Amino acid sequence: MRSGPEAGREERLPEDYYVRAFLTVLEVVGMTTAPILTGAERDWSSAIGALSDDARRLYVRLMMRRGTVFRMARLAYPEIHDPASARAELVRRGLVDGAPPGRLSTLLSLHTLPEIDRLLEPPPDAGRRRAERVAALLERDAAEDRDRLAGASTWITPLGHAAFAVHRLCFFGNLRQDLSEFVLRDLGTVRYERYPLERAGGHFRTRHQLECHLRYYECESLLRTGRRPDASVLTAVCARLPPHVPGDAHLERRLDRLRCELARGFERLGDVPRALAMYAGSVRAPARERCVRLLDAAGQGERATSLLRRMRAAPQGDAEAEFAERRLGGGARVRPFRPRTTSLTLRPDGRRVERVSRDYYARSGECFWTENRLVSGVCGLWAWDIVFAPVSGAFFNPFQSGPADFRERGFRARRAQGFERRFDELLGEQGEVRLAERVLDGYAARAGIANPLVSWERLTQPLLQRALERIPAAHWAAMFERLLADPGEHACGLPDLVRFPDAGGYEFIEIKGPGDALQAHQRRWLKHFDAHAIPARVVNVRWARSGAPPDVPSGASPDASNVVTP
Repeated sequence: MRSGPEAGREERLPEDYYVRAFLTVLEVVGMTTAPILTGAERDWSSAIGALSDDARRLYVRLMMRRGTVFRMARLAYPEIHDPASARAELVRRGLVDGAPPGRLSTLLSLHTLPEIDRLLEPPPDAGRRRAERVAALLERDAAEDRDRLAGASTWITPLGHAAFAVHRLCFFGNLRQDLSEFVLRDLGTVRYERYPLERAGGHFRTRHQLECHLRYYECESLLRTGRRPDASVLTAVCARLPPHVPGDAHLERRLDRLRCELARGFERLGDVPRALAMYAGSVRAPARERCVRLLDAAGQGERATSLLRRMRAAPQGDAEAEFAERRLGGGARVRPFRPRTTSLTLRPDGRRVERVSRDYYARSGECFWTENRLVSGVCGLWAWDIVFAPVSGAFFNPFQSGPADFRERGFRARRAQGFERRFDELLGEQGEVRLAERVLDGYAARAGIANPLVSWERLTQPLLQRALERIPAAHWAAMFERLLADPGEHACGLPDLVRFPDAGGYEFIEIKGPGDALQAHQRRWLKHFDAHAIPARVVNVRWARSGAPPDVPSGASPDASNVVTP
């Protein structure tokens, strides 16, 4: 039973809320995916549907808890009126095991130290701390100790975790989400957009496809068993990797990420051949960049150059394109982009440098600390209906903050017509008016609803209104174009502050405190801004020495001339 804040939340829900959620998963999967379930999985689901209320509540409670075996005396659920009868029914139906654990270590872990002292006679040399007492009892390893601990309680071990995992995977499309999604939604903690779900056969079309996803999660779990996997773990994971499933972009994306992790593990161990093999199987950046570096280090320059040419011809993102161009060289030497940069000396007050800088620039107008929230948030509100359009394969459970392909490079291409019409509107005669209407109306109607582009905590109405007044439609279009070209990569790296001086216009400002340097993805955004005449600069902040005058600008004042008025 939960305690603390969670307990109060449960009281506002029906007492059987968790059973309803559990049965919803079973019912939906039964309607959409039954043909690819095994007979045992279907029997498990049917058995739960046939249980009495008490037995069903007890079973679902146990399936939601951590741990594999429980003592009935430690379970307290007021909505279960007869726990003993519920347990007996579950044992009869084969949904739980009523036997005690066979290992002394497990029995000891399920008892408190006072209980252990009451039930067992500790060895004379056992220490007083729990760890010392348990170690001494395990060393003695007496059958009498096991029998006393086992016989002192009534035990219950829920069965069917594998079947439930299959149902969860079929319902959510992943094993990251669980029944807590229902609770958060019903409490209003998280709100989701309403979108049509694909239920004609569910997310999985064949048993083979489902098994491949299960193997992926098995591999992921195995890789997470240690902080730094050794060669044996990496080898075991490689041996269990599922095969390619044609048309399953979700599985390929997950496997690409996993192969990169495996490759990095082999690389750290100095196993270059295996690292190269894993990187070669992934199209996820920076797999090909790492391959080039490893090939160069191994003296295989021709192979590295050939791979670089393929990268330059069809780059997987801006970072890869820049890397290939830099390594290949040739042609006219291109001067590296240098963003407009100024310096500012401020007095430290214990807060983050972005907050101190924001307050400084707010002296001559409005200034907001937004980082990536403003541009992506306005884009999300402007294109809300397109983001949640019923594209095939995008939505298959009611708890998605966005479409399943949102972070794929083909996200925009799959919605090309919708985005083309919206960009034509934005760049038309009434573009700024229609943009403001869409964004402000969407903000009022959808505030708090999950959207992968919108972070509500910093997206305030005053910020939106001022940004829509000051930033021209052409600038919004240029920013949206880059963001939507690759949402997974381009959603980060935007400047920290946006400033709206009293004199008019606006400016993006990237703040760099002492010792901080501009990162590559930030530089790429600033280069894009420069190409489209979007006002932006980098401000290097220095802290004033003790006794020195505070707030001394160097190189530019708050009303610097690089603030562009549209």
